[in-house]
Amino acid sequence: MDIESAFITGANRGIGLELVRLLAANELTHQKATRVLAACRCPEERAEELQNLAQRHPNIEIIKLDVDDWSSIENAAKKADELCGKGGLNLLVNNAGVNPMDSLKSGLNFQTSDMELAVRTNILGPIQMTKALLPVLKRSAQMTPSGKAIVVNISSSAGCIKQTPLNYKFGNLFPYRVSKAGLNMASVCMAEDLRADGIICLPLHPGWVRTDMGGQKAPLSVEESVSSCLKVIKNLTMQDTGSFLSYDGEVLPW
Repeated sequence: MDIESAFITGANRGIGLELVRLLAANELTHQKATRVLAACRCPEERAEELQNLAQRHPNIEIIKLDVDDWSSIENAAKKADELCGKGGLNLLVNNAGVNPMDSLKSGLNFQTSDMELAVRTNILGPIQMTKALLPVLKRSAQMTPSGKAIVVNISSSAGCIKQTPLNYKFGNLFPYRVSKAGLNMASVCMAEDLRADGIICLPLHPGWVRTDMGGQKAPLSVEESVSSCLKVIKNLTMQDTGSFLSYDGEVLPW
């Protein structure tokens, strides 16, 4: 599917920033998106690279968004509605997320506040974003020849219940794992709800990536991960909705 309009959360760094960069110029297919809505919490203070990117690509619109704040989500959705017009929104990538650093090795001794933050940001945030943008996504699904729009929730293999005994030793990540497993279930539920509207929804594992969250020991560069993720996204069909996919297209157990 050609991506004409996209909304990316957590767009000021890492995976989100690279998604914006590739979609704005679309170096992969030489078909750049008409409009890329790049959302982050503090666009004036902590988004210098994003601001520089927007100066080079006039199809980037920067939107202030805090996915922990429901009124902020509603305001961002109204802005997206205005900017996307009658063509609607082709692609929503719920990328913003947290991994409470104090809980990296704590196991059951995690702070309750860390779990609450992870659940609110990593599960409720994507759900609220999708709900708020649903009218704009539906408009795209009705307008596009392929009759579909796409919601991608950036998840993690750390949320894979089946693989936890194998990879738990690499990091307890209790709140993060629980929240990403919850995001996977939320994604499947949304996929069933949105199927009749022609909207594909799925969780996507970007791999272990060298970002602020992934650390410098990760095997994948941001560029490798995101370019592969976009290839997967562009080839999605309704048969994929609700699947848990990896950046290389592999179907993951969860």
